[in-house]
Amino acid sequence: MARLLRTRNGGHGIDHSGAGCRRTQRGVEIRTSSPVAQIEVRNGRARSVVLEDGTEVRGRMILSNADPNRTFLKMLPSSDLPEDFRNAVRGIKMQGPCAKVNMVLDQEPRFTGTSPRATPLERTFYTLVPSLEFAERRYDIAKFGGIPEQLWVDCVVSSNADDSLAPPGKHISPALCNRFPTTWDDKRELLGDRVVKKILEYAPNVAGAVVARQVLTPLDLERTYGVTEGNIFHGDLRLERLFLCVRYQAVRSTALRLTAYICAGLVHIRVVA
Repeated sequence: MARLLRTRNGGHGIDHSGAGCRRTQRGVEIRTSSPVAQIEVRNGRARSVVLEDGTEVRGRMILSNADPNRTFLKMLPSSDLPEDFRNAVRGIKMQGPCAKVNMVLDQEPRFTGTSPRATPLERTFYTLVPSLEFAERRYDIAKFGGIPEQLWVDCVVSSNADDSLAPPGKHISPALCNRFPTTWDDKRELLGDRVVKKILEYAPNVAGAVVARQVLTPLDLERTYGVTEGNIFHGDLRLERLFLCVRYQAVRSTALRLTAYICAGLVHIRVVA
């Protein structure tokens, strides 16, 4: 199934170079390669952050887009949060970790069933799953720690949406697989092989087109980007989380008390409005 994908030329970096430039003109300081180790709380208020190199940065308000687990259980001192609130954060399900395979191709993948009149943007995003029953079976295997022989793959041909990512005739194609156990560093290449195998079922020409590939396990995503258990959604997207926000009102009240706000992917807009 092909889907439209919203993109921005230049990737995420363009936000820092473009919007960042405008902000610095207004006195905003942007620090890169400056990971935060801890949020400092004084007299019941979040007053500053301490970077891993020991530098303290003060502010009237602290805003975190790290996931709730990392923000509330690792960055904030436990003494500054109610235990029932910490238990609620611990209860956030993290059973949907992700793995990613980045590929460099010397030709565009030609997916079966794609209209010959499809625009480059319409040839950007493909979800490779034949049925809900297929998805359920592979999830059953994954939740018990196995690597399914057949995978659910979201394949993106990024260079079709942004031709600045690759030279003419070449393509960048990341493939994302959800719900993977987090301890598969030793199965890295097996994972990469099975992702490519799944793509070949729908785009056979990819067989001889892969110039290079990079396999990122859930552990890689956690170590590199600080995403707890490699869950890019910052927690499982469950129905009770989307429609029943009562248990997460504690997030809002605690944030208001600390003046430490969270804008992570997991937080539903009703919680922070």
